[in-house]
Amino acid sequence: FAIPESLFERVIEIGRCDEKCNYINPSKAIFIDNAYQERKKVHDCFHIPVFDVDGIEVLLDWRT
Repeated sequence: FAIPESLFERVIEIGRCDEKCNYINPSKAIFIDNAYQERKKVHDCFHIPVFDVDGIEVLLDWRT
């Protein structure tokens, strides 16, 4: 998807049956996912910012 890895502190790949919520440390975290249900669950659980993959542009600094 051409998303720069420098945007992330770390990237975690999990299995299809795993709950993504189980891998989140909500301290200074954001959550990016293409599934609305996953974003809603994470937001409701941790109250952290969530983004659809289509919204990544708002996180990038285009001033350079």
